Amino acid sequence: MSMQSIFTCGFLIAMQFAMAPAYGQELPRPHQLVRDSADQVLELSRSINGIDDIDDADVQRLLELLDPIVGFRQIARAVIGDHSDELNAEQIQRFTSTFRNAMTRFYLESLVTFDLQSVAVIPPENTDETDDQARVRVEAEDGAGKHYDLDYLLRVDTNNDWQVLNMVIDGVNLGASYRSQFDSAMDTYNDADKVIANWRNGGEG
Repeated sequence: MSMQSIFTCGFLIAMQFAMAPAYGQELPRPHQLVRDSADQVLELSRSINGIDDIDDADVQRLLELLDPIVGFRQIARAVIGDHSDELNAEQIQRFTSTFRNAMTRFYLESLVTFDLQSVAVIPPENTDETDDQARVRVEAEDGAGKHYDLDYLLRVDTNNDWQVLNMVIDGVNLGASYRSQFDSAMDTYNDADKVIANWRNGGEG
């Protein structure tokens, strides 16, 4: 599965939590947080007839929905990883903005076409949550009958809000995969500005 497909499946499933209650069980706040945002995201995607109809205003609307629950800044810093000393503050901020906008646009484009058939949030175990960390486990099936096992990793930020910081999909750690792609792009270009300028959907530099 490509990085684009993994990212798309992951966030589509996250936003579809509201469509699949976990066996009637009341969910703790990290699970409920993502489910509560789902209806608005789905309403936005269903208001768009196709990819060609997506404009900057649509992307901005989606960003406004994702920003409260996705830690884009923390994720981008983790993607930069060991290269943080090679980028100045302005470059880090520019990459964060590029990463955030590219991922959101790609997600919206995918959301209007992806065929997700079923989603189930697995009831949490005692080890799934602490005061400041949580794991949300999900099982899903797409239109082709392919099954996915997902772990969403959330952490409480400095404002005491839960945010998604990573996903593991069928054993693939998205954070590590994006970091590997950033490493490869830095090896190729040896220039942070070129990496940022060439960063594309799915984390490709």
